[in-house]
Amino acid sequence: MRLEESAFFQTEHLLRKRPFQRWLIAAALCLLLWGGWFFGWPLPITATSQHAEFSSPNTITAQFSPDTALALISNQTAEIRVDQFPWREFGSGTGIVGRNDSQIREELVTVEIFYQHGLENLPLQRGLTAEIIVTIEEATPAELLWQRLVARTAGG
Repeated sequence: MRLEESAFFQTEHLLRKRPFQRWLIAAALCLLLWGGWFFGWPLPITATSQHAEFSSPNTITAQFSPDTALALISNQTAEIRVDQFPWREFGSGTGIVGRNDSQIREELVTVEIFYQHGLENLPLQRGLTAEIIVTIEEATPAELLWQRLVARTAGG
């Protein structure tokens, strides 16, 4: 116990005596934390509907851009945010991506979303508008940066 205490006090004394070492340790710690986030923390990449409306109490018809609709897969989880109830605790629920209409109408693709739960307190009815958010993939900031660099060099 005495040895540990003396080692601690010696280290503290050295850091007080040399402020540059204190700054260097703080900078290294910050760099380590930033590196952990940059290389190890996946961020969600989402697709948001252009327009969505309930076609029945359990089904939502949503329009996505063609590029976004191609990335959607059946049975993916979708977040439903009802426009008339924007509060997260009341107007937010989950659904499942259903079938994808292959025809492009007015530069949009229609996708069916099946309501699961979270909106039990709302009177869900035909014509109620909403916003659909689907997480397509997750990528770390380093992966996103690498994708952008590759796309830039391949394109030009």
